[in-house]
Amino acid sequence: MYAPLALLALSALIAAAARLPGTPLHPDLAPVAVLAALAAGGLLLRAWIARARAPALRLPRKRILVDGSNVLYWADNTPDPATITMVLQALKAQGYAPVIWFDANIGHLIDGRYMNARDMAGRIGLPHDAVHVAKRGTPADPMILSMAMRERLRIVTNDRYRDWHATYPHLALGGLLVPGRIEDGQVVLDPASSSGASSRRRAGQDGRRSSGPSSSAPLPQLPRQQTAGQAGRRKRQAPPPPAA
Repeated sequence: MYAPLALLALSALIAAAARLPGTPLHPDLAPVAVLAALAAGGLLLRAWIARARAPALRLPRKRILVDGSNVLYWADNTPDPATITMVLQALKAQGYAPVIWFDANIGHLIDGRYMNARDMAGRIGLPHDAVHVAKRGTPADPMILSMAMRERLRIVTNDRYRDWHATYPHLALGGLLVPGRIEDGQVVLDPASSSGASSRRRAGQDGRRSSGPSSSAPLPQLPRQQTAGQAGRRKRQAPPPPAA
């Protein structure tokens, strides 16, 4: 857009200078400069229209995992897909892109039949590539924890995954698990709380007793996990103790 603007200014200047008495410029330059100014104005108008019609820039959203089979029980300890929808909407309002996992029996719990990822995506209003259903006979917990470790994502859940601590030591990281509850029809997320339960039904009850900020409060960033190699390098780089 700067080139047409510069051309317009230059053309207008030449057209005006060519009409001044005693100017060294040839008079025939005036109509040429006017035509150039009109062409530059047309280019500016075209660029302005294109910019007005261009879609707004959409910044990428931060991803966060949701343990759908746990969140399902957050309202009155009763499996309700509307609870999942509420939590997803609260996360989206904070600028997150939720990725949700379910156990294989999720369809039987909410609709009396098996439902795959596409079925659940249509039910809760998420893109099908953001919805996962574990295979029959396999719990969703290790899938959730593997993705969280691999991609450094937090998990919205009231489950503390006690049975998986030996396999997934990154569970010891503070802020990894984000518990919550439904209170007075509103989603309440509490990233600072360590409350939770291994059982999904107990998780809903424990979540109602926890306290914390409403869903409008931003969730903290997940700290980067320090690997054993990094710890070793830092230990080797530490200065020696002063001589006695």
